[in-house]
Amino acid sequence: MPTTRKITSFTLKGPKLIVHDPTYGLATTDSVTVELPPGRFTVEVDLVPNKEDGGFVVGAFRMRSGSRKGTSRRLLGRVVVDAACVVFYDLEAFKSAFENDPRAYFRHVEPLMDRTDLVLAGHLPRKKSLEIALCYSGYGDGTYPIYELRHDGRRIGIEAQFIRTKAA
Repeated sequence: MPTTRKITSFTLKGPKLIVHDPTYGLATTDSVTVELPPGRFTVEVDLVPNKEDGGFVVGAFRMRSGSRKGTSRRLLGRVVVDAACVVFYDLEAFKSAFENDPRAYFRHVEPLMDRTDLVLAGHLPRKKSLEIALCYSGYGDGTYPIYELRHDGRRIGIEAQFIRTKAA
């Protein structure tokens, strides 16, 4: 059974959130882009016991508005993961910050990928106006489903599912 942990809060300024492998830079290929209302979102993970080493791996990574729980499980798309992790970020804010120098994106994001935390979230170290959430994807590379979360008929968030559990 997974254990849910709140990681942080995340502010989406624009209407588009992207989920993809961080090595893809600003490209939207093999990514899922989702329209969400701007605002503050809770970032959380479901931790699943790793039988190989006795630790935990991330079974699901989600971002949802406020304290509401989403109920819908409608598939929005699939994200291809090659670097064993995914990122959530505000697509328009990142394009605005890095479109004139796409290599700058890697200079800011790559150091985060070298860390050993299962999940990282917050402002980029050298670009404090940009927030990012990065999460290692369950058991590594693969293609993973992205689901919408709805409450009272409105989309309130998304979930990347890395490991299917009985609770999912």
